[in-house]
Amino acid sequence: MNAAQVRTVKNVLDRLESFHQLTGRRHRGGPAATHRHARPLRDRVIVHTMLGTGLRRAEIGGGYVEDL
Repeated sequence: MNAAQVRTVKNVLDRLESFHQLTGRRHRGGPAATHRHARPLRDRVIVHTMLGTGLRRAEIGGGYVEDL
């Protein structure tokens, strides 16, 4: 990926939290509920780690906390 593509992906990551909000609640001004299965911060950290270190998907998914 070139620098412009990495920047675009990071900009999309900044919008992940609002992406996981339930439909219609974004614009009402109330507290936005997220889907039960949504983990926007975890997803963002995983992609930033992949972009910053060059790790592949299998290397990220196969890791254990004990390996850190």
